[in-house]
Amino acid sequence: MYCRHCGSEVSDKAIACPKCGVPPLAEKKFCQECGAETKENQMVCVKCGVKLINKGSGSSIGSNLNIDTSKLTEGISINPNIAAIIVSVLMFVSTFFPWYSSSASGWGQETHASVNALKSSWGVLAFIITIIAIALSFIKFKWNLFAGVLAFIFALIFTFDVPNVHGGGYGFEAHVGPAWGIFVFMGLSILYVILNIKTFKEN
Repeated sequence: MYCRHCGSEVSDKAIACPKCGVPPLAEKKFCQECGAETKENQMVCVKCGVKLINKGSGSSIGSNLNIDTSKLTEGISINPNIAAIIVSVLMFVSTFFPWYSSSASGWGQETHASVNALKSSWGVLAFIITIIAIALSFIKFKWNLFAGVLAFIFALIFTFDVPNVHGGGYGFEAHVGPAWGIFVFMGLSILYVILNIKTFKEN
């Protein structure tokens, strides 16, 4: 690239010409492609035929510094992953299923109780990550699959954080432990990771 102020050859990444100190594309005296002299109102270079670029000194900071703003959004594109959206919504719903249950029966009586993810700090973390997973499913962000990984880890910790006891005797039987809802959630989180592997590889 050539400086449009002094015509010196500069790096494409230069934020200022090392010879004149002016942003390379801030003026209109030379062609940025071949270095030929140009006129102020000229649209294309008459020597090489390229469109002349001018990012005036009064433009935005990003223009002055010759920043490639596409790099800021590299790896992100607005393109909903429909399958991942469906799975992440199901993950959200499953946080309200029984994650922990206790039951007892005997002497003609039976009791049963269950709680969902929101009754545990680990379950709440899984719930929050699930909401993030839903949001991330609307963009093809490279690290989407790690939302599923974290959701699975929090659910796994929950299963080890609660007691799993089964016992009985003299006509009495009791069970305390993880319920079916948490296993549904864990399965969906694994599926979410699988659905986002392609996005990870593409970016």
